Amino acid sequence: MTVHFITGGTDHEQQREGDYLTKDERYERTRECMQIVKQAWTSREAFDYQGKHYKFADFVSDVFPVQQPRPRLSFRRLLTRRLPGGRRRGRHLLPVGRAAGTDG
Repeated sequence: MTVHFITGGTDHEQQREGDYLTKDERYERTRECMQIVKQAWTSREAFDYQGKHYKFADFVSDVFPVQQPRPRLSFRRLLTRRLPGGRRRGRHLLPVGRAAGTDG
């Protein structure tokens, strides 16, 4: 199984929901979230986290995935450049530089 993270829509769509981060900042927040999820799913011990977008202390999950060590994680970044025919081009961005599409 692969868990796919969705960063959000256009700036206008996000602002209607109270999210005023830029698109690049939202991608940064998504990568940070993915790092936290990976740690939470693989650590049985409490941990602290301090990042740009998230901060908490003494966190330990009581829910763990059946797939071990954890499911693969992925997300897709839509580029602003359009391809012929009006399609947007997407590419996978990886927080830890693994094979395209997933972080392993």
